[in-house]
Amino acid sequence: GETVHFKGLVREVALGRTPVPPSGRVAVKVDDARGTTVLTKNVPISAFGGFAFDLPLDEAAALGDYYVNATIQDQTFRETFSVEEFKPVSFEIVD
Repeated sequence: GETVHFKGLVREVALGRTPVPPSGRVAVKVDDARGTTVLTKNVPISAFGGFAFDLPLDEAAALGDYYVNATIQDQTFRETFSVEEFKPVSFEIVD
């Protein structure tokens, strides 16, 4: 029942040049721990090279490691995040 927030920055790097933000869009794909694709989206890149998107998860979302692939100009970048069950903290104060 939570939402995962993603932010990324991209730069074009060339020998002898200052890195510059590319224009266009980032193709994003998120797979859950079972290998099921839960999000496919093309996200715009800002003038500063940033992009962001959200992934709402329902209470029945698979637990485990999720895999994020962001592709721009034939290059793919990968990252992971974990979805875990909330466990309430319980403690007792003894006088």
